Amino acid sequence: MSNKPNALIVTPFFSPNIGGVETHLDDLVDELNRHHIPSVVSTYSPLTTKIIWRRHEKRGMCDIYRLGWFGHNWFPKIE
Repeated sequence: MSNKPNALIVTPFFSPNIGGVETHLDDLVDELNRHHIPSVVSTYSPLTTKIIWRRHEKRGMCDIYRLGWFGHNWFPKIE
């Protein structure tokens, strides 16, 4: 087992959506990458931004896994 620190981030809010939480998490992932700390983000497909998305993407040492969310812009409506 490795003694290296790792980070797991579980969030419904992540870029490319725009907002305070998304900006904070982008900054956090950038800092983890800068310090060579592997991380994993588990999130939904973009909830409010209409773009083509991938189930897995890599950003430096961060793996981002997205789960499909039904429809578009439903999250703010049911919140």
